[in-house]
Amino acid sequence: MPVEVVPGAGSMPRRARHLIPTQLPRRGEVIAACAVLVLLAHLLFAQLTLVLAAAFAGIGKASRWRSWWLAVPAAVGVAWTLAIGPRAAAAGFAAGPAQLLGYLGGGHPLARLLQPHGALAGVGRWLPRQFPLALVAAAAEAALIRWLDWVHTDEWAVPQPRPGAWAAVRSALHRRAIRGGAVLTRDGCALGVARATGARVVLRWPQVAGGVLVTGAAAEAATATSFQVVHAALRRRKPVITIDMTGDAAAAAALAAACAATGTPLRVSGAAAGCYEPFRHAGPARRLALTLALLGIDDPGAAPARGVPGYLRAVSELIDVVPADPRIPVLDDIRHLLNPLALQARAGLVPSASPRGHELAELVSAAVQAAQADPQAVAAAARQVAAVRRSPAGGWLCQGTDAPNGGIDLARVVRERSAVLFRAAAPEVARLVCADITALGGDLRRIGVDGDGLIWLLGCGALPARQLAGLVTGGAAAGLPVLLTTTSPAAVDLASLMNVVLMHRLADPVAAAGLAACTGTTVAVGGGELVSRPAVPAQTLLSLAPAQFVLAAREPAGQRKPGQLGQAVPARLPMRVGQ
Repeated sequence: MPVEVVPGAGSMPRRARHLIPTQLPRRGEVIAACAVLVLLAHLLFAQLTLVLAAAFAGIGKASRWRSWWLAVPAAVGVAWTLAIGPRAAAAGFAAGPAQLLGYLGGGHPLARLLQPHGALAGVGRWLPRQFPLALVAAAAEAALIRWLDWVHTDEWAVPQPRPGAWAAVRSALHRRAIRGGAVLTRDGCALGVARATGARVVLRWPQVAGGVLVTGAAAEAATATSFQVVHAALRRRKPVITIDMTGDAAAAAALAAACAATGTPLRVSGAAAGCYEPFRHAGPARRLALTLALLGIDDPGAAPARGVPGYLRAVSELIDVVPADPRIPVLDDIRHLLNPLALQARAGLVPSASPRGHELAELVSAAVQAAQADPQAVAAAARQVAAVRRSPAGGWLCQGTDAPNGGIDLARVVRERSAVLFRAAAPEVARLVCADITALGGDLRRIGVDGDGLIWLLGCGALPARQLAGLVTGGAAAGLPVLLTTTSPAAVDLASLMNVVLMHRLADPVAAAGLAACTGTTVAVGGGELVSRPAVPAQTLLSLAPAQFVLAAREPAGQRKPGQLGQAVPARLPMRVGQ
């Protein structure tokens, strides 16, 4: 059985041990002599036990069932013995040996052995009488043979046991329960059943808290497994923020159904009450960070955007002191102020008594100089903002009108433990929402509040690596862990950020090799030496059956547990009371 190698902890896998030392002189002859003695003892005193023990040992080796199956014939033997009485069972077991010993003692032993037919006289009567006690003795001997085989074999070379009848029964029961909606467990959610044991494969909330990556070649399988976690989070009344960068209508419909079934309020961007304008009530620093994220200026020092961050800082500070009409979306106001003449005109509206008048004048002057030095960069930023506003997703980046709640507010989503779905196919909108979540996580950490929620990212291609890494680490620290669902081979680069990696069948051999390392380490024999290898080889990840997955999670100490092979079982959504 593969054993995980944990540096600095635990022990190396067990080497084979032999009851008769291998260095013993004439070891082969000693073993042969012992085998002959055991055989003669059975032929004389336990004939049926010999036959049954050989049969049980052969069945166990061929089927690779666990040794506890031998308890069944042993229990039958005990029940049979009690039914006929221990004295009668003992008498029946001793009838055969008495017949043989009486025959051999009735004359010269050698002559008797040359004529064995006399020893078997009446075998049809006394041999079946051995069954009650022979079943018990044969089961014990078969278990002893199984143990000796285990001791004499290196631990990494012991074949994996096959699922038995109990595993099949337990698997069927758990499948039925999960499909019926029993997705919640005491401390996590049930994703499916383990192939080997039939036990539930459970993803615990402390494991989710460090981030979860779900990947695979088939988007449907990865999305369905991810939704199992989202469904459980909604059942626990955790706030859920979903960013769909794939345009998956089925995922949106499933989320709406789960929210309806659990009574969780859901807001959807672009729908009624789906306006989203995080700029309006943000401070100047956050407004600047959100605008830079929207424009995709990941590195403020990059040459194409060298003057834009400083210009936008002046715009953000000026909007804070001299805002536009509340009916005008903030993005439209930003686009308007990306014209240096408009920026100077707005700066002229700063009250003379404002304590920040001098600071704003210097910022505006520096911004105008930067725009004059590189007018193309500022003009390109204005065109980009205009393009976002003209896009379908940009149409709902404005102030909500459904008083008194307004539009989408992530802080209110966390506070009210509700749910929100962002249809963020446009990369600019996806970057904006992620920047807002990162800022919200900073607020929660600053006041010492655990968000106790879940961020579900459907796709990740639109997000820069730096922003995604910050979202994962910052969200985990604020109680807003990220559940990332992607089919991109780039997932191998994200695995190191996540506490849990769940893999469906992969199609890219390079990605499979990289993700196999997340399944933990086992040992194998290579050239006579112990060598480490992934607990789940890359070839296994490339050949998983439909709905099968491999789950690998880190332990508290930071090491990966060996990957667990499971079969996904989707849960049906429960109906609300009264529906």
